[in-house]
Amino acid sequence: MNKKTTKGTVAFRIIYWTLTILTAGLIVFALTVLWKALASYEKSGPEIAANKLLEEFDSNRPDLLKKLDIKCNEFEDEAAIEGYFEKLTRGVLSYSRNGRKSDDNKTVYNIISDEGIIAEAEVIKSEKDLGYGFYEYELSDVKFGEVPTLEYSVTAPGNASVFCNGKEVSAVYVTETGTAYPETEHFQGLIEKIPCTVTYKIAGFINEPEFTAYDESGHPLALQNGKFSLAQAKDVELSQLALEFSKAYSRYVVNDGKLSEAAQYLAPNMPIYDELYGYENFWHNWHTSYDFLDADVEDPIFYSANGVSVRVKYDHVLYGVNSAENGELHSKADYTVYMVKLGEEWKVTDLSFN
Repeated sequence: MNKKTTKGTVAFRIIYWTLTILTAGLIVFALTVLWKALASYEKSGPEIAANKLLEEFDSNRPDLLKKLDIKCNEFEDEAAIEGYFEKLTRGVLSYSRNGRKSDDNKTVYNIISDEGIIAEAEVIKSEKDLGYGFYEYELSDVKFGEVPTLEYSVTAPGNASVFCNGKEVSAVYVTETGTAYPETEHFQGLIEKIPCTVTYKIAGFINEPEFTAYDESGHPLALQNGKFSLAQAKDVELSQLALEFSKAYSRYVVNDGKLSEAAQYLAPNMPIYDELYGYENFWHNWHTSYDFLDADVEDPIFYSANGVSVRVKYDHVLYGVNSAENGELHSKADYTVYMVKLGEEWKVTDLSFN
Protein backbone atom coordinates (compact mmCIF):
# COMPACT_ATOMS: atom_id res chain seq x y z
CA MET A 1 0.00 0.00 0.00
CA ASN A 2 1.48 3.35 -1.11
CA LYS A 3 0.87 6.63 0.85
CA LYS A 4 1.33 9.76 -1.23
CA THR A 5 1.61 13.25 0.35
CA THR A 6 3.18 16.57 -0.62
CA LYS A 7 4.29 19.62 1.27
CA GLY A 8 2.13 21.80 -1.03
CA THR A 9 -1.04 20.03 -0.06
CA VAL A 10 -0.43 20.45 3.68
CA ALA A 11 0.39 24.15 3.23
CA PHE A 12 -2.78 24.68 1.21
CA ARG A 13 -4.90 23.12 3.89
CA ILE A 14 -3.32 25.26 6.59
CA ILE A 15 -3.86 28.44 4.59
CA TYR A 16 -7.45 27.41 3.74
CA TRP A 17 -8.50 26.81 7.32
CA THR A 18 -6.65 29.89 8.52
CA LEU A 19 -8.47 32.05 6.00
CA THR A 20 -11.75 30.36 6.81
CA ILE A 21 -11.31 31.03 10.52
CA LEU A 22 -10.27 34.64 9.86
CA THR A 23 -13.19 35.18 7.52
CA ALA A 24 -15.62 33.71 10.04
CA GLY A 25 -14.08 35.90 12.74
CA LEU A 26 -14.44 38.98 10.56
CA ILE A 27 -18.03 38.08 9.79
CA VAL A 28 -18.79 37.58 13.48
CA PHE A 29 -17.04 40.84 14.32
CA ALA A 30 -18.90 42.68 11.56
CA LEU A 31 -22.20 41.20 12.64
CA THR A 32 -21.47 42.17 16.25
CA VAL A 33 -20.68 45.74 15.24
CA LEU A 34 -23.72 45.83 12.99
CA TRP A 35 -25.92 44.41 15.77
CA LYS A 36 -24.68 47.01 18.24
CA ALA A 37 -25.10 49.78 15.71
CA LEU A 38 -28.63 48.55 14.99
CA ALA A 39 -29.38 48.43 18.72
CA SER A 40 -28.12 52.01 19.07
CA TYR A 41 -30.21 53.04 16.09
CA GLU A 42 -33.30 51.48 17.57
CA LYS A 43 -32.75 53.46 20.78
CA SER A 44 -32.29 56.63 18.79
CA GLY A 45 -34.79 58.67 16.84
CA PRO A 46 -37.29 61.30 18.11
CA GLU A 47 -40.26 58.98 17.55
CA ILE A 48 -38.97 56.78 20.39
CA ALA A 49 -39.64 59.60 22.86
CA ALA A 50 -43.01 60.26 21.25
CA ASN A 51 -44.01 56.61 21.69
CA LYS A 52 -42.97 56.73 25.34
CA LEU A 53 -45.15 59.80 25.82
CA LEU A 54 -48.20 57.95 24.48
CA GLU A 55 -47.55 55.23 27.04
CA GLU A 56 -47.43 57.85 29.80
CA PHE A 57 -51.00 58.87 29.04
CA ASP A 58 -51.95 55.59 30.71
CA SER A 59 -49.09 55.07 33.17
CA ASN A 60 -48.23 58.57 34.32
CA ARG A 61 -51.44 60.58 34.21
CA PRO A 62 -50.88 62.59 37.43
CA ASP A 63 -47.81 64.32 35.95
CA LEU A 64 -49.58 65.00 32.68
CA LEU A 65 -52.61 66.40 34.51
CA LYS A 66 -50.30 69.02 36.05
CA LYS A 67 -49.45 70.25 32.58
CA LEU A 68 -53.08 71.18 31.94
CA ASP A 69 -53.38 74.90 32.57
CA ILE A 70 -56.59 74.72 34.59
CA LYS A 71 -57.76 76.67 37.60
CA CYS A 72 -61.00 75.30 38.98
CA ASN A 73 -63.75 77.57 40.24
CA GLU A 74 -65.16 76.88 43.70
CA PHE A 75 -67.76 74.46 42.38
CA GLU A 76 -65.30 72.05 40.71
CA ASP A 77 -62.34 70.08 42.06
CA GLU A 78 -59.61 67.69 40.88
CA ALA A 79 -62.27 65.22 39.80
CA ALA A 80 -63.43 67.77 37.23
CA ILE A 81 -59.90 68.00 35.81
CA GLU A 82 -59.64 64.22 35.65
CA GLY A 83 -63.02 64.05 33.94
CA TYR A 84 -61.91 66.62 31.38
CA PHE A 85 -58.66 64.69 30.80
CA GLU A 86 -60.61 61.46 30.28
CA LYS A 87 -62.77 63.15 27.65
CA LEU A 88 -59.76 64.83 26.05
CA THR A 89 -57.80 61.59 25.64
CA ARG A 90 -60.57 59.19 24.70
CA GLY A 91 -60.03 56.84 21.80
CA VAL A 92 -56.73 55.54 20.38
CA LEU A 93 -53.91 58.06 20.82
CA SER A 94 -51.49 58.70 17.99
CA TYR A 95 -48.98 61.35 16.89
CA SER A 96 -47.86 63.07 13.71
CA ARG A 97 -44.81 65.21 13.01
CA ASN A 98 -45.46 68.95 12.86
CA GLY A 99 -43.08 69.97 10.12
CA ARG A 100 -43.87 73.67 10.41
CA LYS A 101 -42.68 73.84 14.02
CA SER A 102 -39.85 71.29 13.80
CA ASP A 103 -36.25 72.27 13.04
CA ASP A 104 -32.70 70.89 13.34
CA ASN A 105 -32.71 71.29 17.11
CA LYS A 106 -36.09 69.85 17.93
CA THR A 107 -38.91 67.73 16.55
CA VAL A 108 -42.48 68.68 17.37
CA TYR A 109 -45.27 66.12 17.32
CA ASN A 110 -49.01 66.65 17.39
CA ILE A 111 -50.69 64.30 19.88
CA ILE A 112 -54.05 63.20 18.48
CA SER A 113 -57.13 61.63 20.09
CA ASP A 114 -60.78 61.32 19.08
CA GLU A 115 -61.08 65.01 20.04
CA GLY A 116 -58.48 65.97 17.43
CA ILE A 117 -55.09 67.52 18.21
CA ILE A 118 -54.93 67.76 22.00
CA ALA A 119 -51.27 68.57 22.68
CA GLU A 120 -47.85 69.28 21.23
CA ALA A 121 -44.79 67.28 22.30
CA GLU A 122 -41.32 68.73 21.78
CA VAL A 123 -38.48 66.20 21.44
CA ILE A 124 -34.77 67.12 21.44
CA LYS A 125 -31.47 65.25 21.03
CA SER A 126 -29.92 64.50 24.41
CA GLU A 127 -26.22 64.43 25.29
CA LYS A 128 -26.32 60.68 25.82
CA ASP A 129 -24.13 59.17 23.07
CA LEU A 130 -25.33 55.72 22.08
CA GLY A 131 -22.30 55.20 19.89
CA TYR A 132 -21.91 54.77 16.16
CA GLY A 133 -23.10 58.33 15.62
CA PHE A 134 -26.45 57.83 17.31
CA TYR A 135 -27.87 59.82 20.24
CA GLU A 136 -30.80 59.29 22.52
CA TYR A 137 -33.75 61.66 22.14
CA GLU A 138 -35.77 62.89 25.09
CA LEU A 139 -39.05 64.65 25.67
CA SER A 140 -38.43 68.34 26.27
CA ASP A 141 -41.96 69.64 26.83
CA VAL A 142 -45.64 68.83 26.46
CA LYS A 143 -48.09 71.64 25.83
CA PHE A 144 -51.83 71.07 25.90
CA GLY A 145 -54.15 73.38 24.07
CA GLU A 146 -56.01 76.09 25.94
CA VAL A 147 -58.71 74.57 28.10
CA PRO A 148 -62.05 76.17 27.17
CA THR A 149 -64.09 77.26 30.18
CA LEU A 150 -67.84 77.61 30.26
CA GLU A 151 -70.24 80.08 31.83
CA TYR A 152 -73.69 79.14 33.06
CA SER A 153 -76.60 81.09 34.45
CA VAL A 154 -79.79 79.93 36.12
CA THR A 155 -82.87 81.77 37.31
CA ALA A 156 -84.75 80.72 40.43
CA PRO A 157 -87.37 82.07 42.82
CA GLY A 158 -85.80 84.50 45.27
CA ASN A 159 -86.84 82.42 48.27
CA ALA A 160 -85.14 79.27 46.95
CA SER A 161 -81.75 77.85 47.88
CA VAL A 162 -79.71 77.13 44.75
CA PHE A 163 -76.89 74.57 44.66
CA CYS A 164 -74.21 73.92 42.07
CA ASN A 165 -72.56 70.48 42.13
CA GLY A 166 -73.89 70.09 45.65
CA LYS A 167 -72.51 73.41 46.98
CA GLU A 168 -74.85 76.28 47.79
CA VAL A 169 -74.51 79.29 45.49
CA SER A 170 -74.06 82.52 47.43
CA ALA A 171 -75.52 85.94 46.65
CA VAL A 172 -72.12 86.96 45.23
CA TYR A 173 -73.17 85.34 41.96
CA VAL A 174 -76.52 87.15 41.68
CA THR A 175 -76.48 89.30 38.54
CA GLU A 176 -80.16 90.19 38.21
CA THR A 177 -83.28 90.40 40.35
CA GLY A 178 -86.61 90.24 38.54
CA THR A 179 -90.11 91.27 39.48
CA ALA A 180 -92.49 89.28 41.64
CA TYR A 181 -94.70 86.66 40.04
CA PRO A 182 -97.74 88.61 38.83
CA GLU A 183 -100.21 85.88 39.82
CA THR A 184 -99.34 86.42 43.48
CA GLU A 185 -101.95 89.23 43.46
CA HIS A 186 -104.54 86.44 43.83
CA PHE A 187 -103.27 85.87 47.38
CA GLN A 188 -104.61 89.29 48.38
CA GLY A 189 -101.42 90.18 50.25
CA LEU A 190 -101.74 87.28 52.69
CA ILE A 191 -98.63 85.28 51.77
CA GLU A 192 -95.28 85.90 53.40
CA LYS A 193 -92.17 86.78 51.39
CA ILE A 194 -93.68 87.20 47.94
CA PRO A 195 -91.08 85.59 45.66
CA CYS A 196 -89.23 87.44 42.94
CA THR A 197 -86.87 85.92 40.38
CA VAL A 198 -83.12 85.87 40.92
CA THR A 199 -80.51 85.10 38.24
CA TYR A 200 -77.14 83.58 39.13
CA LYS A 201 -74.21 83.62 36.71
CA ILE A 202 -71.06 81.52 37.26
CA ALA A 203 -68.02 81.33 34.97
CA GLY A 204 -64.94 79.12 34.78
CA PHE A 205 -66.49 75.66 34.46
CA ILE A 206 -64.49 72.87 32.83
CA ASN A 207 -67.44 70.51 32.62
CA GLU A 208 -71.19 71.01 32.54
CA PRO A 209 -72.35 71.60 36.13
CA GLU A 210 -75.39 70.21 37.88
CA PHE A 211 -77.74 72.79 39.38
CA THR A 212 -80.39 71.95 41.97
CA ALA A 213 -82.69 74.13 44.02
CA TYR A 214 -85.12 73.80 46.91
CA ASP A 215 -87.77 76.11 48.30
CA GLU A 216 -87.87 77.14 51.95
CA SER A 217 -89.90 74.05 52.83
CA GLY A 218 -87.37 71.73 51.22
CA HIS A 219 -89.38 70.96 48.09
CA PRO A 220 -87.17 70.37 45.01
CA LEU A 221 -87.60 72.72 42.07
CA ALA A 222 -87.68 71.64 38.44
CA LEU A 223 -85.07 73.12 36.04
CA GLN A 224 -85.92 73.71 32.40
CA ASN A 225 -84.06 75.87 29.89
CA GLY A 226 -82.03 77.51 32.64
CA LYS A 227 -85.01 78.42 34.82
CA PHE A 228 -86.19 76.83 38.03
CA SER A 229 -89.93 76.67 38.42
CA LEU A 230 -91.70 77.20 41.69
CA ALA A 231 -91.89 74.03 43.76
CA GLN A 232 -94.67 71.65 42.83
CA ALA A 233 -95.10 68.86 45.35
CA LYS A 234 -97.75 66.27 46.09
CA ASP A 235 -100.12 67.25 48.91
CA VAL A 236 -103.36 65.28 48.88
CA GLU A 237 -105.04 67.49 51.49
CA LEU A 238 -104.46 70.73 49.58
CA SER A 239 -105.40 69.21 46.22
CA GLN A 240 -108.63 67.83 47.71
CA LEU A 241 -109.43 71.19 49.30
CA ALA A 242 -109.04 72.96 45.96
CA LEU A 243 -111.28 70.38 44.25
CA GLU A 244 -114.01 70.64 46.89
CA PHE A 245 -114.06 74.43 46.70
CA SER A 246 -114.19 74.32 42.88
CA LYS A 247 -117.16 71.94 42.99
CA ALA A 248 -118.93 74.12 45.57
CA TYR A 249 -118.30 77.11 43.31
CA SER A 250 -119.67 75.26 40.25
CA ARG A 251 -122.74 74.03 42.14
CA TYR A 252 -123.51 77.51 43.43
CA VAL A 253 -123.36 79.28 40.07
CA VAL A 254 -125.98 76.87 38.59
CA ASN A 255 -128.23 76.96 41.67
CA ASP A 256 -127.30 73.49 42.87
CA GLY A 257 -125.64 74.82 46.01
CA LYS A 258 -125.85 77.64 48.51
CA LEU A 259 -123.53 80.61 48.82
CA SER A 260 -122.58 79.52 52.32
CA GLU A 261 -121.33 76.17 51.01
CA ALA A 262 -118.78 77.92 48.80
CA ALA A 263 -118.06 80.77 51.22
CA GLN A 264 -117.02 78.43 54.03
CA TYR A 265 -113.76 77.78 52.15
CA LEU A 266 -112.88 81.47 51.80
CA ALA A 267 -110.46 83.51 53.87
CA PRO A 268 -112.16 86.48 55.60
CA ASN A 269 -112.98 89.61 53.58
CA MET A 270 -112.00 88.23 50.18
CA PRO A 271 -113.12 90.17 47.04
CA ILE A 272 -114.33 86.91 45.50
CA TYR A 273 -117.16 86.83 48.05
CA ASP A 274 -118.81 89.87 46.43
CA GLU A 275 -118.44 88.21 43.04
CA LEU A 276 -120.14 85.08 44.31
CA TYR A 277 -122.91 87.06 45.94
CA GLY A 278 -123.70 88.72 42.62
CA TYR A 279 -124.49 85.34 41.03
CA GLU A 280 -127.60 84.82 43.20
CA ASN A 281 -130.00 86.60 40.84
CA PHE A 282 -128.52 85.21 37.62
CA TRP A 283 -130.73 83.26 35.23
CA HIS A 284 -129.55 79.65 35.00
CA ASN A 285 -130.45 76.67 32.83
CA TRP A 286 -133.08 74.49 34.39
CA HIS A 287 -131.86 70.90 34.83
CA THR A 288 -132.77 67.77 36.72
CA SER A 289 -129.34 66.62 37.97
CA TYR A 290 -125.63 67.17 37.56
CA ASP A 291 -122.26 65.42 37.77
CA PHE A 292 -118.50 66.11 37.73
CA LEU A 293 -116.65 63.89 35.27
CA ASP A 294 -112.98 63.40 34.36
CA ALA A 295 -111.64 65.34 37.34
CA ASP A 296 -107.93 66.19 37.07
CA VAL A 297 -106.28 67.91 40.03
CA GLU A 298 -102.62 68.90 39.79
CA ASP A 299 -100.16 68.97 42.68
CA PRO A 300 -99.97 72.31 44.52
CA ILE A 301 -97.47 74.94 43.41
CA PHE A 302 -95.77 76.54 46.42
CA TYR A 303 -95.20 80.30 46.17
CA SER A 304 -94.19 80.40 49.81
CA ALA A 305 -94.48 78.26 52.91
CA ASN A 306 -98.04 79.55 53.44
CA GLY A 307 -99.24 80.19 49.87
CA VAL A 308 -100.13 77.67 47.13
CA SER A 309 -102.09 77.41 43.93
CA VAL A 310 -103.80 74.28 42.60
CA ARG A 311 -105.08 73.76 39.07
CA VAL A 312 -108.38 71.87 38.86
CA LYS A 313 -110.10 70.56 35.72
CA TYR A 314 -113.28 68.58 35.24
CA ASP A 315 -116.37 68.27 33.05
CA HIS A 316 -119.38 69.81 34.83
CA VAL A 317 -122.40 68.06 33.29
CA LEU A 318 -126.03 69.19 33.67
CA TYR A 319 -128.68 66.59 32.83
CA GLY A 320 -132.26 67.23 31.73
CA VAL A 321 -131.53 70.53 30.00
CA ASN A 322 -134.28 71.19 27.46
CA SER A 323 -132.16 73.48 25.28
CA ALA A 324 -129.25 71.07 25.04
CA GLU A 325 -128.74 68.16 22.64
CA ASN A 326 -129.62 64.85 24.31
CA GLY A 327 -130.58 66.88 27.36
CA GLU A 328 -126.92 67.16 28.48
CA LEU A 329 -125.00 70.41 28.87
CA HIS A 330 -121.23 69.95 29.28
CA SER A 331 -119.07 72.75 30.71
CA LYS A 332 -115.33 72.18 30.73
CA ALA A 333 -114.11 73.73 33.95
CA ASP A 334 -110.44 74.75 34.22
CA TYR A 335 -109.67 76.76 37.36
CA THR A 336 -106.66 77.75 39.43
CA VAL A 337 -107.47 77.99 43.12
CA TYR A 338 -105.26 80.16 45.36
CA MET A 339 -104.99 79.29 49.04
CA VAL A 340 -103.16 80.60 52.09
CA LYS A 341 -102.53 79.12 55.51
CA LEU A 342 -104.06 81.22 58.27
CA GLY A 343 -103.12 79.84 61.63
CA GLU A 344 -103.65 76.10 61.27
CA GLU A 345 -106.20 76.27 58.42
CA TRP A 346 -105.85 76.62 54.69
CA LYS A 347 -108.30 79.11 53.18
CA VAL A 348 -109.12 80.15 49.61
CA THR A 349 -108.24 83.69 48.54
CA ASP A 350 -109.26 83.55 44.87
CA LEU A 351 -110.22 81.45 41.85
CA SER A 352 -109.09 82.25 38.32
CA PHE A 353 -110.21 80.87 34.96
CA ASN A 354 -107.60 79.27 32.68
